[in-house]
Amino acid sequence: MKKLWVAVLASCAISYVVGQEVATAASPGAESSVALVESAFAATGARVTGFEVHDWTILPQATMSVARLRVLGQGIANELQIGTVTPLISKSVTEASVVYVGTMRFAGESGAVRVTVDLMGMRIPGAPVQTALVIQALANDDGAVSEVDRRVAAAVQTTGATPSINVTMIGLLGKSLATSARAKVIRQSFASVDAREAQSEQDAYTSSVAGCANRIWAPAVRANGQPINLQVALHKRNEFKDTKVLVGSPVITLEY
Repeated sequence: MKKLWVAVLASCAISYVVGQEVATAASPGAESSVALVESAFAATGARVTGFEVHDWTILPQATMSVARLRVLGQGIANELQIGTVTPLISKSVTEASVVYVGTMRFAGESGAVRVTVDLMGMRIPGAPVQTALVIQALANDDGAVSEVDRRVAAAVQTTGATPSINVTMIGLLGKSLATSARAKVIRQSFASVDAREAQSEQDAYTSSVAGCANRIWAPAVRANGQPINLQVALHKRNEFKDTKVLVGSPVITLEY
């Protein structure tokens, strides 16, 4: 389940869809986003199980050529240091895609980060050809989140584009929390970074609140005229008798 999602529009800029309103990302502030997420996550009391660093950017290079996409993709893979990987290639009349999958490793870190680099040349009716870049780095621990964030930003910048990165930390609370208990955890998280609520979604199993933190600055998107740079979501899992916790900035880009 996911209430906020990231979408690439038919323009030469990265945009976000939050609820029903389109909002353009602010200038990147990679380390500040990590600091915000880490602080807000710590206040939930959850045990960390992993993190995601996710970029979705329209590149200045507009190409449907698989050969050109491979050159761009290999350069990005090299910058990310994900090793030698063989791309997965697909092509149709409206889209060409080159996907690289590899593993990012760090000296002294316990885990490895699985990275997917997806370059898509898209021919959208009524618009010029565009090249979209999606990078997802997904890990089962939190030890290298800052370094992964820096590598992803640097890799995007080698293309001449401006990174548009979302950082999400993932964890678990050892109890299956009711609605009121989930709300209390979210309030604690928001209070820890002096954040104010902008919008929320809730059902019997899931609580999600998005808003803007004041104590730690981070890039924001806009929804209903309000800035958003923090989302906290809790999902009660009765089958495991626990509660999944996700904290993202500006928004969460994973299913919950």
